Amino acid sequence: MKQDRFAAAVALLEQYAAKGDADYFIHSSTMLWDEWPGYTGKGTGGRAAGKGLDKKDLEDYKDMALQYADFGGHLCSATVC
Repeated sequence: MKQDRFAAAVALLEQYAAKGDADYFIHSSTMLWDEWPGYTGKGTGGRAAGKGLDKKDLEDYKDMALQYADFGGHLCSATVC
């Protein structure tokens, strides 16, 4: 059932990406990363965090960048980078 809701959850989160602050990107990307197993959730979570990196003027930008880097480190350890 959770897998059936993945696309709907991603679409809902993407609707708010234009208005999101750093915390929004950190929490939404972490939720996708943690809640959906396998590469689909991890890849989508990483991309969601990456979208926030375009907004360099956000408060807590550094925290968001560190979260994105952490995701990248986990993906590279699971695959060959």
